[in-house]
Amino acid sequence: MLGDVIRNYRINAGYSRDGFAKLLDVSGPAVTRWEHGTSNPSAKTFAKIARVMGLSVEELYRLSGDRSTPDIPPPTQAQLTDMMHFTKALVELGVVLPDGTIDAQMLDLMKNAAKTLRFFCKLSAKNTSVDNDEEVKHDKTESK
Repeated sequence: MLGDVIRNYRINAGYSRDGFAKLLDVSGPAVTRWEHGTSNPSAKTFAKIARVMGLSVEELYRLSGDRSTPDIPPPTQAQLTDMMHFTKALVELGVVLPDGTIDAQMLDLMKNAAKTLRFFCKLSAKNTSVDNDEEVKHDKTESK
């Protein structure tokens, strides 16, 4: 059970419940509920727990022997539609190959392109605010 895995790790690593909770940015009572099996962590917190333990999410899931899922709400129709469009775009771009595997080289290229795009968007936003300030100063000068 997940609660047993969390408790054993926490104790062996020397964490109090509150110390472990602080590490995960949750409350001490939340850790107690997980350890007692009365609730499950959210998917985001489950991933944090795995990272703290030095495990992948899949490894933690297998270790827990728990077949219930973390508290993940089902996707909305809009989210499903967005996922379908995104998947279709990845196939068209060659990131996802026809057999369903991922082209790692293409994925790395897209990640780097996304980083570059985010950088230029931030730079553009900064320049726009500077340009707007200059226009305001310029307008005040002309009105005198």
